[in-house]
Amino acid sequence: MGVTESSEITEKVDRILELSKIAHEKGTFEGKLKRVYLMNKAKQYRMEQKKKAAAATATRERLFEN
Repeated sequence: MGVTESSEITEKVDRILELSKIAHEKGTFEGKLKRVYLMNKAKQYRMEQKKKAAAATATRERLFEN
């Protein structure tokens, strides 16, 4: 996945999270919207975990180079 694809996905997830927040405030946060919200929240969490793992791997590689 490229940087552009990652940023597009992040923007979409952010929009869905914002819409979910509005629906929650209105009291209409249920059914399909709630499932989409939870799915995207999980996707966002996994993306963050991948970024952390990549950073840790890069750090380890730099330590072994020295």
